[in-house]
Amino acid sequence: VDKGYTSSLVPLHINIGGVVESALRANDQMDWLITTKDDAIAGTESGDYYAAMVLPEDFSERMMTFYSAGSARTQIEYYTNDKSNPLAPLITSEGADDLSAKINAEFTGELDKVALSVLSSLANSLEAPESQAAFKNLDTQIGAIS
Repeated sequence: VDKGYTSSLVPLHINIGGVVESALRANDQMDWLITTKDDAIAGTESGDYYAAMVLPEDFSERMMTFYSAGSARTQIEYYTNDKSNPLAPLITSEGADDLSAKINAEFTGELDKVALSVLSSLANSLEAPESQAAFKNLDTQIGAIS
């Protein structure tokens, strides 16, 4: 449910949740199912899904403002399937923990790739001649004001 983020410094709208979603669709290590928040929670509660992870509305904002003083850490909502199923007796708690750890590792790995990609793209756009010209103009204006 990430709404994206537009910085007041750089007027570029970024939706990291959308990029994470694309990365998960391309990831063939797990059988990710991308759906709505309500369907994800209902599917997990009904036993249709093993677990659900929901990116909050302010996910991009918190990811892009992590360096700001007083910024809060983003929290991903995580729901697990507490229903019994025919395989439950065969799955030990250690096996379930291993599966949870694998899901979390895959998700975190994709999130890391996305974050680095977004930061790299932002850095490249700031090095573009148009950006450099804008910075020079800003520097000139600040000099004139002072």
